[in-house]
Amino acid sequence: MSKPIQRFMTVVAMSSLLLTAASPAWADGADPVNSATPATNTVTIPVDNRSPGERLFTSLQSNIEYVFNEQTSDGTTRTIALVKLKNVSGKAVAIPNYEIRMETVRGTEYTMQAGSGNVKTIQPYSEAEFSYISLSEVDSQITPAKINWVDVNLEVYPKTETVILSLPVPKGTWQNDSSDINDQTAIKKWGEKFTISSTNSPLTYTPVSIKQDKILANQTEKNVTVVTFLVENPSAKKETVPDLVVNGKTDSEVLYSSRVEQGPIVLERKEQKYVVYEFLTQDNVKLTSLNIQTPESYSQLDAKGQLAMNSYSIGRLKIQLPQDNVDLQANVIDYVADSALKLDSISTAIPSALQISIAGESLLANEDVGFKTMLVKFKLNNMGNETIALPDIPLELLSPDGYHYAGTRESTSIQQLIPNTSYIVSYTFLLPSSESGQQLTLQVFDNQIRAPFKTILAAYRLTLPTESTDDLAFALYPYKLIISSEEAPSTTVGIDPLTGSATTGLVWKTSINLIRAQNVLVSTTSSKLQFELLDGNSKLLGTSILGFSGTQKLIDGEQYIRFNSLDINSNTRFTPLTINIYETYDTPLGLVKRYLGKYVKS
Repeated sequence: MSKPIQRFMTVVAMSSLLLTAASPAWADGADPVNSATPATNTVTIPVDNRSPGERLFTSLQSNIEYVFNEQTSDGTTRTIALVKLKNVSGKAVAIPNYEIRMETVRGTEYTMQAGSGNVKTIQPYSEAEFSYISLSEVDSQITPAKINWVDVNLEVYPKTETVILSLPVPKGTWQNDSSDINDQTAIKKWGEKFTISSTNSPLTYTPVSIKQDKILANQTEKNVTVVTFLVENPSAKKETVPDLVVNGKTDSEVLYSSRVEQGPIVLERKEQKYVVYEFLTQDNVKLTSLNIQTPESYSQLDAKGQLAMNSYSIGRLKIQLPQDNVDLQANVIDYVADSALKLDSISTAIPSALQISIAGESLLANEDVGFKTMLVKFKLNNMGNETIALPDIPLELLSPDGYHYAGTRESTSIQQLIPNTSYIVSYTFLLPSSESGQQLTLQVFDNQIRAPFKTILAAYRLTLPTESTDDLAFALYPYKLIISSEEAPSTTVGIDPLTGSATTGLVWKTSINLIRAQNVLVSTTSSKLQFELLDGNSKLLGTSILGFSGTQKLIDGEQYIRFNSLDINSNTRFTPLTINIYETYDTPLGLVKRYLGKYVKS
């Protein structure tokens, strides 16, 4: 058969195949750039695999991965098409030498150059990606409509051109970082797990935290918004986290992030790790969405014949954010009394053998200075067989309106906790006087796993106990006590050691039933009980403070509570006498207290 007849028959065969098999690389309306899982509709390109004395035709499956179309600052339009070809045969297939052209919506054609990294042959049952680039120096934006594969026959005169394959460019081509993602299959909700199929990686990602923080850069404190993803490797082999571009969008601008972790992040089989991105932001800037983009590149020979790399990024997924996302954390749950905190298993800051529970919460006030203190007692229980170093756990309280209050651990001489022993450690949180203390969220952090930022390990909503009980039975873990008395306070006379003058006091004889939990250590700086003596006019006559350790302490059994140097004058009414009982705690700003109950004796 002559070559012209053979070429004619070949074109007829190809055209027939395209009429029956050709279809868009994606369904109408779909956006390959904005799809986490590209569509599977494919087109079969007849491949001209020339060898001496014969012409062998086989099949390659193809689809357009994406089209990037950007107008640069100098007015040049850069169009990049990435095509994936898959060899479904059992033989190596050479890529046909067709001319690739971009056709615009106006019918203008621009020849596209193949990237220098494109392979010449695809091995059996393998696939490869091919990049084609067009640089168009025009004044207006070019809108691609089709990518055409054209067979140019130079063996006849005049030459003939046959369009072997024409694929429509999908709608919504990616233009720049301001482009939006509208394909619903590529839009994820906050906290929803996702994969990025274009990276050929099995890793899954879950957005777990957005938090505003501050960093020190060049001796200047700057505001940052920190976004954390939990990355998990579900496969049976080691995987490296691919480089991703995470951009944030506000109502008016695009914010660019940088990854906190430096160098490769490698996950062993079934391993989980955090990956953190930080955005430099202004105060109270709220992101509306996050765009997950993959960095791409192509290589070309420049005018001097040297290989030049060109980079860009393509949007893959969009993560929608709730409207109120200044501090968006993992699920907050209500704390159940006496239950152990369920901490993030990834963190190693807190030993796994250390069980932590909340032993009590109190809201104490300093009426003179005008502030409140939230006192939270934690029970640290060593469940293991080895001594554990006592950790200083970063804690914060988060109010419903978004205010943060940092916790301070009490000073303690105990540095280690022996096996099968518990220790009560108190944290204080300084609050404004306007804070009710209701619906506060306790956040437990790890400040080591991704320093300088804190990783949240748990978030629990606290419920304060009833402030006033008006009885004399108290639970101040690890102590329970019941105070009873049938006698009115009796008058005593003493001598002031400074002035030598006589002073008047009162002694209140009580019976105290004091019960202490076993194998629980308590700091000497823990809270105390304060007794305030008031006369019939509600005038404060004197106070007495007793702790649970030391020389002036509460005991189980008969107890004498002394009020010395009373403020007594001619207007003092001794009936009825009232003794108010408070829980107190020493802070750097002074003594704070919480009302517990009272005793009245006529």
